Amino acid sequence: MNISLMKIAIWILLFMFISLPGKAQQDNPRFEDLTNSLDLQNVFVSKILQDRHGYLWLSTLTDGLIKYDGYSATKYLYNPFDRQSLAQNQINSFYIDKNDIFWLGTPEGLCKFDPYTELFTRYDSSIVPGMPNLGNVSTIVEDEQGQLWIGNFEGRLWRYNKAKNEFISYTSKLLYNKDKSQLEGFHESISGICKDKKGRIWVVNTSGLHSIEILTGKKQGEEKISFSHFKNDSLNVNSLSDTDFSNIYADKNGLIWIGNARGLVNSYDPVTNKFTRFLPASSGLHGISGWDSWMTEDPSGNFWIAGTDGLYKLNKERTKFSSYTHNEQTVQGLKSANVNAVAVDAGNNLFASTIRGIQSLNLKQKAFGLLRAEGNRKYALSDNRVTAILEDRSGYIWIGTYEDGLNKWDRKSGAITKFQHNPGRPGSLPGNFINAILEDDDGSIWIGCGEYLSHLNPGTGIFENFNTNSRNLLNNDARNIYALCEDDEGLIWMGTGNGIKSFDPTTKKFRHYFYEPGNPGGISDYTAMAILADSHGNIWVGTNSIAFNKFDKKTGLFRHYKNNALDTNSISSNIVNCLYEDSKGYLWIGTSGSGVCRYDHKNNTFYTPGRKANLPWISVFSISEDHQGNIWLGTNLGLSCYITLKDEFVNYDEQDGLQGNYFATSVMRDKGSSFKGKDGTLYFGGHNGLNYFDPVQIHPNDYIPPWLSRNSKSLTNCNRVKITTR
Repeated sequence: MNISLMKIAIWILLFMFISLPGKAQQDNPRFEDLTNSLDLQNVFVSKILQDRHGYLWLSTLTDGLIKYDGYSATKYLYNPFDRQSLAQNQINSFYIDKNDIFWLGTPEGLCKFDPYTELFTRYDSSIVPGMPNLGNVSTIVEDEQGQLWIGNFEGRLWRYNKAKNEFISYTSKLLYNKDKSQLEGFHESISGICKDKKGRIWVVNTSGLHSIEILTGKKQGEEKISFSHFKNDSLNVNSLSDTDFSNIYADKNGLIWIGNARGLVNSYDPVTNKFTRFLPASSGLHGISGWDSWMTEDPSGNFWIAGTDGLYKLNKERTKFSSYTHNEQTVQGLKSANVNAVAVDAGNNLFASTIRGIQSLNLKQKAFGLLRAEGNRKYALSDNRVTAILEDRSGYIWIGTYEDGLNKWDRKSGAITKFQHNPGRPGSLPGNFINAILEDDDGSIWIGCGEYLSHLNPGTGIFENFNTNSRNLLNNDARNIYALCEDDEGLIWMGTGNGIKSFDPTTKKFRHYFYEPGNPGGISDYTAMAILADSHGNIWVGTNSIAFNKFDKKTGLFRHYKNNALDTNSISSNIVNCLYEDSKGYLWIGTSGSGVCRYDHKNNTFYTPGRKANLPWISVFSISEDHQGNIWLGTNLGLSCYITLKDEFVNYDEQDGLQGNYFATSVMRDKGSSFKGKDGTLYFGGHNGLNYFDPVQIHPNDYIPPWLSRNSKSLTNCNRVKITTR
């Protein structure tokens, strides 16, 4: 049986019999699935590397070598009739040397690839006269002298001098069991070789851990190579905890890490000559991938480990493990718990290969928290379609949903209390369709629930419900409340499907301002999607057509503002989705398909940011301001931060960890929602959950791969990956 295939079979058996650890997962990690776009269905990726030009390379056990540039994927495959093609489609080991030459370990031995000429060289006796049979190559690394160390699954070790084109065997130095008449294949396999920051070579096999130090002699070209060996000492807790290890990794601080299939991890400090043991009982690791890319280190110093039951992160202090495991209820998580390979690129993107394909995770996305209707119901929303958000003066977050009632979120405990309509319980919500939430100056909570204005008694949890449908309208859209605000007199104002209304909490009486066709002093349209009482005493109303409205409470008249294509100081659209007043008193207007406008009270003019930049026009559904005075927008293309001092936008999308790119409910009337908490946290709701974040912690990923800067392309324009086979 092919030895590497035997290894795969053993790992598959381990996958079948290992149970999941009881480790807590990270909060809603959002993995992007690259499997279909890279044509990697049922492909086993053994290693992931990034070259100096920023290209991503994947070695596989079935589909050869794959190059990915963010736009297209190129496959390099075995051709039995082309000696300059890959030696085999099964690649066990993959290494890029300091000259940017690729070295591949296959069942047919060693293979070299030049990424510039795209030609392979197969190493056999025709290339190197008298060269040994390298067998099934399992691992490769380059030393400080530019020579390759090569190990195979049969337990043999060579050093290849590229300049002299010769191989020297060091197998006898590895202290194999002398009682064996010959090496017994998988039982003595070399599964890993690495180089530490001081240039020492480290080898792990089933007889233990070995270090190789290469010293320069007195004469030019003279070298002295010394081996040291490390084994388990049952009487010494600072010794190697086992001898059967299959993985090795050298970190940036000079520590050597080794692991095995049972989830046992040791780190070795060459300075103190001590091993530190990380046992499965404390780490949660019940198994580790048997391939080269089993561990990687991110720019923050965290370790990522490919486990047989999930992806594990060990913090930079090396004190805490956390896990990402497969969850059938989460479409954005790992597709499988069996992780084969893991890597982090220069842009701080993590790539994980599982038996179901390959996925990526933006490690900078952690600043965007995500709350959804999934997992444990106690800590989950009742519905993903978020329509309204409020933080009350006690610090609770209130979240309205499209058809599943009201949620009260305690961020300290994570628990969520649900309020829903109960026909058999007087004092419950009158319905589950929530469109607006308001806290008045007295601390009372008001809810726009269908055609009802509901007042919540926070002490009893009982709702007092007021029907606003004075005309007994039958059309649901006309009856609904879409927005709420409070003016300086304590009146509650509502934007509805038929004009606006005010409510006096003291007298409990409504006053209605209906749409009257042909009335120049009336509201411009039926549906008032947005309403705001500003600091100047005005009531602003955004409708679905015709004009933007300012209501004068003293005269009872509406003033209309309309788009004029010949006047750049006019409003950019007559269709207004949302309104916001910033800390400087400017009014911000989110429009449908025409971006955002800023209204200047002094000059009575509108300014539309981005109109000179020839940017695609977006729909804005929600607006909020951060502590730096920047304006954040929930749009149909993700979140956009308008940096007011620079007059420029920074955009974020689903790949950055957002609930999706559409920040509205995407049903009937597109309803967006946002709120700024007292601590500066911003909350934005959409059709697939709620995002919350501290704007200070949001940093754009400004890494541009060298190949991308040369070609003047933008990854954000990539919608589809092209597959090429060579």
